[in-house]
Amino acid sequence: STKGWAATLDRITFANDDIKFDNNAQKAMPKGLDFAHMNIRKLNADIENLSYDPNAMSGKVNNFTFTEKSGLTLNKFHTKFFYGPKNAYLKDLYVQTPQTTIQKELDVTYPSLDALTKNLGALGINANLDGSKVAMKDVLLLMPTMSNMNGMKVSPNEVFKINGRVYGKVNDLHIPSFEVTGLGNTHIKASANMRGLPNVNKSTFDVTIADFKTSRSDINKLVSAKMLPTSVSIPENLDLKGTFKGSINDFKTKMNLRSSYGAVDLDAVMKNGNNKAAATYSANIKLNDLNVIFFN
Repeated sequence: STKGWAATLDRITFANDDIKFDNNAQKAMPKGLDFAHMNIRKLNADIENLSYDPNAMSGKVNNFTFTEKSGLTLNKFHTKFFYGPKNAYLKDLYVQTPQTTIQKELDVTYPSLDALTKNLGALGINANLDGSKVAMKDVLLLMPTMSNMNGMKVSPNEVFKINGRVYGKVNDLHIPSFEVTGLGNTHIKASANMRGLPNVNKSTFDVTIADFKTSRSDINKLVSAKMLPTSVSIPENLDLKGTFKGSINDFKTKMNLRSSYGAVDLDAVMKNGNNKAAATYSANIKLNDLNVIFFN
């Protein structure tokens, strides 16, 4: 049939099953989850109302757990899912490994998948990740090439706690709250409204940084020493708060930086930044007990 085939299954269950798969046409990866060479053990699953046709797929996962030779262990997973021609969602989402927890929900909408290749701004997003945490150990299993990124140091022991809500379309995106904690002393809490993405040059931003704390030791955990010029000295502690409103060429910003090297308050305005003849800049900078260190 030109319409393709369709199937509906009332229930699928697995109980302590082992599944091994090898695609001998592909070389095995030295580390990380290798989808061409998988060895799944202790697979337990309970999936109901699974439906498939060429245009849509849906179902409810009550339970899905396993261990895999890469080291990935899925302790708990449940969700109600749907994928269709104009939208997809994961409801009642809960993913748990020994270190990672991802929960709540994710909804996306689109005119069509083909339309997104021409207009990514039409992609609608409604995501709630409150109470989630992501372990770099699991990220590196799924994306092992991250460990070889130039200038980056990625420790598998790091865990980032995430609370956040995102909704709207990519070209009119709203982030009422976003909070990340990790690395020991780093805390980010911010909110934003953005219009015009993915074209950054034509976008406007209304960003509030309620809190951005970090430290020299945390930055050193992420950034290789060779990426930092020898003339740069990072303060032991940094605390940034502020606002940014406008585009990259016309904006107003207020930033307050407190650090172990002193304090800097910035109040700046730029207009017509993309026009050298008409561009104007103004800035009010206040320094307090600032210790500036120069290295040869």
